[in-house]
Amino acid sequence: MGAQGERQLDAGVVFVFLIVLVVAVASLILYFQVQTDEISSRVENNQDLGFLFVITEDEQPVLTQAFLYSPSTGRGSLIDVPGDTGTILSGLDRVDRIDSAFTAGDIDAYRRQVSSMLGTELPYYILMDGEGFERVVDLAEGLPLFIAATVSDDDSGGPALFPSGNVVLDGRKARDYVQFTELGERDVERVARRQSFVGRAISMIGSLTTVIDNDEVANMFVGAVETNLDQRAVRSLVDVFADFKPEQVVTRRVQGTVRSVEVNGVEQELLFPHFEGQWLRETVRQVRASLSSEQQLPGSGAVIALEILNGTGETGLARRTQKLFESHGFDVRTIGNAETSDVENTLVISRGTERMHAERTAEIIRAERVLTQVRGGEGPIVDVTVLLGKDFDGRYVRQ
Repeated sequence: MGAQGERQLDAGVVFVFLIVLVVAVASLILYFQVQTDEISSRVENNQDLGFLFVITEDEQPVLTQAFLYSPSTGRGSLIDVPGDTGTILSGLDRVDRIDSAFTAGDIDAYRRQVSSMLGTELPYYILMDGEGFERVVDLAEGLPLFIAATVSDDDSGGPALFPSGNVVLDGRKARDYVQFTELGERDVERVARRQSFVGRAISMIGSLTTVIDNDEVANMFVGAVETNLDQRAVRSLVDVFADFKPEQVVTRRVQGTVRSVEVNGVEQELLFPHFEGQWLRETVRQVRASLSSEQQLPGSGAVIALEILNGTGETGLARRTQKLFESHGFDVRTIGNAETSDVENTLVISRGTERMHAERTAEIIRAERVLTQVRGGEGPIVDVTVLLGKDFDGRYVRQ
């Protein structure tokens, strides 16, 4: 074969190689176009999503919320996790604050620790330091929030830190609000306020759905947020959050007993969940099961104010029941003894026009006797009175 034949052969080989290359490149492009990211895949399979949402300052968590979300209904739940919750740290076999699992910024270890305590899957995390959170808020052109009363920087009515009403916080103000604690604010009020804030922050992220397909915007968002999702999944997540309904969020918090323990030779006051976390895990299980259904979950929506009266001779029953209802997000305003200790049947009494509040309360303890009895000017201002009878075993009303 001459030189001309060899050249023709070489040209043919090159031509075939180019065809194979073009087909391979086209196949890769097609593959990446049709490839479903992790978030889209879960949505398509009607699976809910679980996140650990964390904001830090000085490399330590200042706000931790477990966020459970059902894309099919747009309903979600936020579970407040105080940093001083006592737990046995995985792999270390010692009791410590749960946020100590975040040592050296190990968000994944922290995610696994919270997931284990709640007894539920939290495969993803969203982590922002204060500066990153500022950038995200400003990227979304502010965080809309309702503030009930004006907050000033001193008792003399100085310049307002946060004005009342419907406001839009810029990044700096939103960052300040995360760390803010109002003087005299009760724990249940502080948690409710912060959870409302986080719900609006998640909705705010969803508002970026109209611009997140822009590579510059996507890069700015990913640069401000640390997550274990790739950029394709992050874009899908923003689209999913666009359907989130913050006004329907179900809120819960870790309830327990504060005990003093020695940690590394130092005495610390830690919050230990009731009954070794059994109530907490049951609460989370009930919440998660309800999110994808149209059923209203007991205690969802507005915080329900309760009065609990012990109508039995069992000492401490009202106080133990208070902890039970608080673990489900209720605000127990007062507890005490009924006029008699010989009540046979537990009653749940609606004290206002919202009978649904009483029905939600009754579902928690499986009480069947619900009635309406609007109270006059006497007695505490509550939504519902729970009168415990001898048929209540400390958890449920026996039928």
